[in-house]
Amino acid sequence: MYKRQGEHVAGGAGAAAPAPRGVRFAPPAFDARDRREMDRAAEEAKAMGIVTESAMAMQAAAFSGDAARVRALLARGANVNALFRGRRPLHCAASCGDVDCVAALLEAEGVNVDGRCGEGFRSPLHHALRHGRLAAARLLLAGGANANAADGHHARPLHVAAGAGDGDAVDALVAAGADARARDGRGRTPRDLARDFGYLAICKALVAAEARVVKRATMLRRATKASSAALAAYATRRKADGVSTLDAPAPAPLPRLPRGGLGRGAGAGAS
Repeated sequence: MYKRQGEHVAGGAGAAAPAPRGVRFAPPAFDARDRREMDRAAEEAKAMGIVTESAMAMQAAAFSGDAARVRALLARGANVNALFRGRRPLHCAASCGDVDCVAALLEAEGVNVDGRCGEGFRSPLHHALRHGRLAAARLLLAGGANANAADGHHARPLHVAAGAGDGDAVDALVAAGADARARDGRGRTPRDLARDFGYLAICKALVAAEARVVKRATMLRRATKASSAALAAYATRRKADGVSTLDAPAPAPLPRLPRGGLGRGAGAGAS
């Protein structure tokens, strides 16, 4: 669907593009959800003394794509979120791309779909996209994975997909609510990565996705402003009539923002 145009920079699609000279960028602060997951992973990695046999067996089964073995271990009480050698079972299943293993783990009670690994603090969705496992990534998104999860370098799943030239993954992430304007630790948006590596069709699709984000934010800001003005006018009228606004019924709520055409995938903007 998406064809690469031009030559990418030396080092391949996995290499980091050089930061612009003379430009200083302060990395964005992690939000509370990302920080909580990273702190949890760091604490578990530090506190992990003796690795149980079930944790080793679970990771081996997930890496090999043995869904039956995974379900059997879970039935015996294996920890679905056990951190072993820096990864959890869901990281392993997402990396190998076995959808049956991913499904088995997502069905387990207490699974942390956004649990971070011990190296790079990446989520299972990051791992699936880094290895080109689109089916596993779609399953993770359907299972509630955070499409805007940040890793230790502030890179979001959309950065990974755009840098790898995976247009279908970009579409899936944008449709799931990924922020096309998010910046990584070096100040780059997903569109910057797609442009640097020569993925012009993906770059064009991300431009359209960014425009939809801006449009929706503008509509929300205008609606909020109109709502505030309407409430102020209502309070003024009630006060002029000598009626307390606390005792009077509230005005009819404003209509909700139209959502048609604002939540479509990135592919709608690609030609």
